[in-house]
Amino acid sequence: MPTLTMPMQLLCLRAWKIPPVIRRRRKPIIQRALQIQPQQPIAANNLAYLMLQNGGNIDVALSLAQIARQGMPILPDAADTLAWAYYQKGTYQFARDLLRMPLKQKPDSATMQYHLGMVYSKLRDNSEAATHLKKAITLGQGTPTAGSSPGGIAAH
Repeated sequence: MPTLTMPMQLLCLRAWKIPPVIRRRRKPIIQRALQIQPQQPIAANNLAYLMLQNGGNIDVALSLAQIARQGMPILPDAADTLAWAYYQKGTYQFARDLLRMPLKQKPDSATMQYHLGMVYSKLRDNSEAATHLKKAITLGQGTPTAGSSPGGIAAH
């Protein structure tokens, strides 16, 4: 079975950061990487996150996020993606538990603060939800996270 070469791995990473004009091309790039190496954790994480952000199949995204987490167990972004998949599936306690560790590693991540705030909101812990959503607003000023939900974070 072929494995991803270093240039293909870099392409998977860079596909995430490409300019908005050509963003639609990142999904096929990542899908191609997964065709070559189905257990490639970077590609699995990126495709799962894209699917979750764009209304893709949540079950497929969850499966990809699990592959990513298994392949990169200490990477905060993999935990965040898996937690967000659990959130989308409605398993909020799993999402909360997964997000605690990555936030210790990356407390300045507006996206992770937003995700945890949304989880706490679903768990009806309004105090914690407000705390994390306010942090997300502060950290996310001028970033895509600030507008990642209808009305932006401030709407929550």
